[in-house]
Amino acid sequence: MDVLKFPIAKVSICFVAGILFAVYLPIERIPIILFTAISLIAFIVTYFLSLKKTHSLTFATAFIATSFCLGMLTHEMHDVRHDKLHFLEQSTALAATDELEVALLQRLKPTAYSERYIAKVQKVNGKIASGKILVNFYKDSSAT
Repeated sequence: MDVLKFPIAKVSICFVAGILFAVYLPIERIPIILFTAISLIAFIVTYFLSLKKTHSLTFATAFIATSFCLGMLTHEMHDVRHDKLHFLEQSTALAATDELEVALLQRLKPTAYSERYIAKVQKVNGKIASGKILVNFYKDSSAT
């Protein structure tokens, strides 16, 4: 069975390709929004034009371009580089001496060596910050 015969496979491949394109070739947010808007308009126009035909190459092209642009837009909207309060943007590199104020959000399944939690960063060195981190509390190996 040829997987590429199914439309969802083509759309998924183009969506992932858009994400990878945005990761390795960063583009500013405004052009990505414009490309996505143009591809959505082209998709809608070609959809209504292709209602009379069963197979339309322009509709397929517009659909694939829309999927690609939505992949780029998804990556761009979830990229932490645009969040000025994110703890990675607060300093060039976090050191062991940096003071983090966190709120524990969720306890994860413990391992034999540590207790693990997901925490929300509230402050870094007294400055307001945001983001999530994984916190490990290592168990004392001599206590067993």
